[in-house]
Amino acid sequence: MINFHPFFYFCTQIQKYMVKHSINRIKVALAEQNKTNRWLAEQMGKSEITISRWAQNKSQPSLEQLLQIASLLSVSPKDLINEILNNG
Repeated sequence: MINFHPFFYFCTQIQKYMVKHSINRIKVALAEQNKTNRWLAEQMGKSEITISRWAQNKSQPSLEQLLQIASLLSVSPKDLINEILNNG
């Protein structure tokens, strides 16, 4: 039988990290451009709840979605990722 314990430990550590740190800067980028979650939801064809969860860092968009957000906001995708990840 395969021992999955190290894998689950790793996942738990990532979840703890995500709770302590804001992974993305979507909320900041929207505020800087006076855009709302509703606006982004309409542009992307997503629910406001989904956008809210991303903006609050409760969940994360896929890389493709992050690229789409960057395009909609006319910013670099790197600008949507918190510095703690850019430097690490």
